[in-house]
Amino acid sequence: MSYTGTGAIIGAGSSLAYSATSGGSYSALSELIKIGFPKSSVAKIKATNMQSLNLTSEYIAGFKDTAELSFEANYLKADMTTYQTQLRVQQWWKITLPDGSTFTFPGFLAEIDGDTEAEAKITVKGKLQVTGAITWVAGT
Repeated sequence: MSYTGTGAIIGAGSSLAYSATSGGSYSALSELIKIGFPKSSVAKIKATNMQSLNLTSEYIAGFKDTAELSFEANYLKADMTTYQTQLRVQQWWKITLPDGSTFTFPGFLAEIDGDTEAEAKITVKGKLQVTGAITWVAGT
């Protein structure tokens, strides 16, 4: 197969939204600058035994673990109210990419902070704690 050029896309048009239910109507956060993908990892369980070949440690896969994901947005007064009321509230979250692909997962807003400088825009940074399985659906 010959190379015909990259299939990369830019992130403009991506969104992060929340809903009370997985199939409900989602409300998007405004003026996002950056959205981190939800991170998953698998625990490594040591399974070495007296018959392990070549005195080499053996491992088996354990449970999946989900970590926090971060986002950054321009400060908007109205959105700060939303962030403050969403702290600790279990919701469904959806990241939608420009090609229509989505990550959907349960979680809660675990952290919110921001930065202000004399000659720069004010930004808000948040962290979502994923609390269950992440569903990935490729766009069409």
